[in-house]
Amino acid sequence: MFTEHDTEKYYDHQDDLYRSVWDPEGALHYGYFPDLGAAPAGGPAEQLVAAFRDWDEELLARSGIDEGSAVLDVGCGNGTTSVWLARRTGCRVTGVDLSLVRVTNAERLRAAHPEARVAFHKASALHLPFPDASFSHVWSQSTLYHVHDRPRALAQVHRVLRNRGAFVFDDLVTPRTPVSPAARRHVYDRLLCEPSFSAHGYVEHLSAAGFEVVEARDLSAHLRRTYELLVSRVAALAPELTVPYQAMIDAVDAGDVGWSCFTCRKAA
Repeated sequence: MFTEHDTEKYYDHQDDLYRSVWDPEGALHYGYFPDLGAAPAGGPAEQLVAAFRDWDEELLARSGIDEGSAVLDVGCGNGTTSVWLARRTGCRVTGVDLSLVRVTNAERLRAAHPEARVAFHKASALHLPFPDASFSHVWSQSTLYHVHDRPRALAQVHRVLRNRGAFVFDDLVTPRTPVSPAARRHVYDRLLCEPSFSAHGYVEHLSAAGFEVVEARDLSAHLRRTYELLVSRVAALAPELTVPYQAMIDAVDAGDVGWSCFTCRKAA
């Protein structure tokens, strides 16, 4: 069983690699491709950055976040999306992350954008350091699969949300179990997480935690496309990642891993 300490240690030491292969601005989540069948424009690096930004915009469109919102970004990483949200909408954003390195990077980014209403804290999703009903929205991207007690994290999100507040997030899911040995090694063990909820199971846990699930959407094809582009990137930049990144594509094809997003409301 992996622990939060394992995750913290991993992300404290991987920022340079992710910036070189994924996004030079430090964002770390999967990409969204508005038209998967369209002929791509630009090289893999340009396509990836555009897809990351498109996913930010797509999730924002589902969130209802506006200038008057108070947003908690769970797993804010380097603060890239938190600052973007604050600047894009005028809302107030509080970001939390396990990694002190990432939070320190986020603080530097905040200092470079003093107009953005953002604040950052080193904290766990299992122990959110905020009073009840502190936020109108909770936002999270590609984070909760790292949390070893996800029902407890969902309960914490529910606690800090206001009545009828929105919880919008995406996460890796496990469509079927048991997963193959290759998926176990190259996907779950590499990402320091355990096979867990299917998308349907996620909906059940969200409902049990007191959320009304407005939408659950399968984005696995977009996860696959993200890794196709990454495979073409790592061949020159980090060849040691070619095998695990190709294994991610194979795992999506086999149903060993998927990617879903959820739009929820805290039930009155």
